Amino acid sequence: VTGIDQVEKGSTATATTSLTDSLGRAFTGATVTYTSQNTGIATVTSAGKVTGVSTGTTRITATATAGQITVSTQVSVTVVDSTRVRIYATADGWAQSSTPTVGYGSQGGSTIKAPWLGSPDRVAYATFDLSQLAGKTVTSAVMSAEMVITETRDGQNVSRVDAHTTTGTFTEAGLTYQNRPTLTDTVGSFVVDRTKKIVTSDLTAAITAAATGSPGAYTLGFTQDDAGASAIAVTLTTREGGTAPYIDIT
Repeated sequence: VTGIDQVEKGSTATATTSLTDSLGRAFTGATVTYTSQNTGIATVTSAGKVTGVSTGTTRITATATAGQITVSTQVSVTVVDSTRVRIYATADGWAQSSTPTVGYGSQGGSTIKAPWLGSPDRVAYATFDLSQLAGKTVTSAVMSAEMVITETRDGQNVSRVDAHTTTGTFTEAGLTYQNRPTLTDTVGSFVVDRTKKIVTSDLTAAITAAATGSPGAYTLGFTQDDAGASAIAVTLTTREGGTAPYIDIT
């Protein structure tokens, strides 16, 4: 069975089945029908027309019948959605005001905490390569990151982390508080609690704007806007920690 290895979501492809007899010669005297193992991923008509329903992989069974003889075979079909892309951070790290020349780009987590009553400012960064968005129109962009409150404090079990666009770039090896990118507009926010988990923020407007022209490296900074006395340390898991921040884009 050929012609249906990969199908675009919402599109169709037609299976082609070749039959041979026991001597290996082409056989045309059989009726062939098709079924799908998972119609939530791909449907198929009895004539072999496959339609991609949702992304994933299923198996299509082709059954050939000639007289009293029935044989069948299965092939895998993968449904893809080329309108969706997941872009992982290519660099991440953090810096703090109390150690302005020290970098923290190789740690498994970035610390985020707004300054309060003399405590240091701790800000995290992540860079994403948006070059593959050139010439495309963005309709949705959601950033995901693993975060958790890591500072012990009675009575405070939730915090907000804000994402900012930036000016300037950084490298993981060279990032310090002195040379950190400058935070500009707030473009999204995450709600974080004491359970380490993936949290999300809608960045559609910001990524749509960034995708115009010739998109490239796109750096976000993470802080706690106007936190005041509620400033509390949050850890954002980094690439080195095994869960890189990422943006799902349509």
